[in-house]
Amino acid sequence: HCCLGQGRQERYQIEKERTLWKFVGKSPKTTYYLYSLSDVLDYFPNHIQKDRSSPCTIIFMGDSLSSDHAMGAQCQLAHSGYELISCNPRMGSRQYGSDTEVTCGTNLYPKVTHFLLENKRANSCPQVLIIFTGDLNEHRLFGEKSMTPVHESGGLVVFNWGVWCNEKGKGCISSVITDEVFPLISGPNAARYTQWRFLYRETEPQHYRTNDGTYSREQFLHDKNFNRCGPVGPVKKKDWRNDEVANLLAAHNLTDRIKTIRIHDTLVPLWHLHHPQDCTHYCYSPRRLDVTWDGMLKALESF
Repeated sequence: HCCLGQGRQERYQIEKERTLWKFVGKSPKTTYYLYSLSDVLDYFPNHIQKDRSSPCTIIFMGDSLSSDHAMGAQCQLAHSGYELISCNPRMGSRQYGSDTEVTCGTNLYPKVTHFLLENKRANSCPQVLIIFTGDLNEHRLFGEKSMTPVHESGGLVVFNWGVWCNEKGKGCISSVITDEVFPLISGPNAARYTQWRFLYRETEPQHYRTNDGTYSREQFLHDKNFNRCGPVGPVKKKDWRNDEVANLLAAHNLTDRIKTIRIHDTLVPLWHLHHPQDCTHYCYSPRRLDVTWDGMLKALESF
């Protein structure tokens, strides 16, 4: 999954040349600089985790697109000089492929999907712990004694369940966030998470041939061209999922405590980064992920 053009399912790949896009600003002559994951890690020591003896921890919580970010973060760290020293890569089902069978010399957290990487020459974060989880169930995630120091040292939680919800006005996204995240911010467990920062990652645009690009089971069953990904036109740029979350956070006065990673609008034109049979998941491209890391750092700096 660290190869250019690799899709979420192992059998899906696109040509490497299709992943080598460059994001530019409004002027064609001006290249817009995107912050990297390394820039995000540089933010950790003074603002998130001040204990240099503990790894810089990022938990990606949510659906399959969140697990794609966890794998993508591991890929980019490995490419930038970090070595994998512990892992449990349970990232998906059988279709995800052989990466679920990768073994490391050590598995420090056997019940947790994780990648622990080390680069002793790194100034900010000599060790980085990347975790994926579908929810923040304390017993399942932090129940092992080996995870107690991780919980106590804190870190960053990046969450999103947007593509689970395909009908506007049903409150699906609001329900999941209210159940899974709000108790850790202002509920009974909030005191146990004061050392953690929470970021909502905007739901990425899908590029199905529907009115707003989102998945439709009915059209999937009856339209033979449904899976042919395509551009989202001006009339189709409705972003109701992220609008719902913005309204939810505002209604609960949490916009200052849960910051938003802005990525949706930048990704709207990038329909070609999907495999033609999967208009939801983006194929691996470090430049696509830089959109997330850039939004992540800007969100952190706004606290």
